[in-house]
Amino acid sequence: MLLVPILLSALAVAPGIQARQAAVLQLRGELVAARARIDAALAEGPDDVAALFVAACIAIESGRLDDASTYASRLARRSPAPPQATVVKALVQRRREHPGEPLREAVAEAWRVAGRPDLSGGLPGLERLRESSELVPQLARERLPALGPGEKLLFDRPPDEVDRLRAVFAAARRPERNPLVVNLELLGELAYLAPNAGSDATRATEAAARVGQVVTAADPGNGYLRIAWWLAAAPETQPLSEADLDLLEREAARPRFGYPRREMLGQLRVMAHRVDPDHADMRATLAALGAPVAMFVLWKRAEVTRRDGASGVRTSARAAGALAAVGRRLGESRAILDRMVGAKLERTGALLGGDAEAIAATNARTDALAAWREEAVAAEERLGLWPFASSWREWDPDEVSYFQRLLD
Repeated sequence: MLLVPILLSALAVAPGIQARQAAVLQLRGELVAARARIDAALAEGPDDVAALFVAACIAIESGRLDDASTYASRLARRSPAPPQATVVKALVQRRREHPGEPLREAVAEAWRVAGRPDLSGGLPGLERLRESSELVPQLARERLPALGPGEKLLFDRPPDEVDRLRAVFAAARRPERNPLVVNLELLGELAYLAPNAGSDATRATEAAARVGQVVTAADPGNGYLRIAWWLAAAPETQPLSEADLDLLEREAARPRFGYPRREMLGQLRVMAHRVDPDHADMRATLAALGAPVAMFVLWKRAEVTRRDGASGVRTSARAAGALAAVGRRLGESRAILDRMVGAKLERTGALLGGDAEAIAATNARTDALAAWREEAVAAEERLGLWPFASSWREWDPDEVSYFQRLLD
């Protein structure tokens, strides 16, 4: 007679596992399913810390602050109470006082008020959720045939370079029909893939020319766009020439200089809603985070120039100045990776120029930026991962301001 309850017990899903499933669903924006799953988790284990934490987060995001407060109190009564409990309590209070504040910023402020506890380890069952392959759902099979080549690159990127180059060529046939974000993705892919294109090298050069003309026409005053075209049209192993330096000097002096991240994020959101409306915010943000950094290829070419030796003192001095100018413009970006690449360009330029004082100054700036970034990344890790679907919608390309808020 004991066999039935034993079997039922074996079939029951542990509350920690159900809490993880609910967190994934909430992060994906599948709110109804997330709430149903967390209710089941709490029915199995009403005192499970992971389930209580996820339940509080779901309640906060849905505006049920009284329920969230109840979950936070139950979480705090656990022995020992997890450090998340004090942050959840502070977050509920923050939402009551500032209901219109982006939830992503509210979490950072609540964490600060709670004393910045280390939440990097996660609760049992929720460990390493950020890196989990279960987080991003597969595109529905029936949607795949309808994807255009540009959409495929952005939202279903082929891992194989040959397949990816084939998709690039397909999307580059009529670049005037593409959104700017697709064309910038094409230039970024060509900059990395063209050196290994083999028999398709000429085709890659022609594709870069077609796409580059459309990209630069979209905003002639943005020097970044013209350099991105130029980088896609030559191998990264090619040293900088005098003509290259002419281009760098001219484009670094343009009124605007930078990857138009905010505009591109808007285009990605429109495209993602067409590709996968149920997970559009997640897909758009992930695509934005994976945007190509064309200037990294410029740094590689600068390093080749430095290693192989520039053609004469005059070229070395010009290269130093041109790279420093581009590096300074990248330093104005609100994206951390842009700033890091900019600092590397300035440093390589100083080494090319051979000015000991400039080398020391750029080394100091590069080290300071690297230390700041390391501190900021460590702070974000200590903040932990909070299962809020709105974090995708609220993500902003101004990474510098967000990370500075975590550090202040």
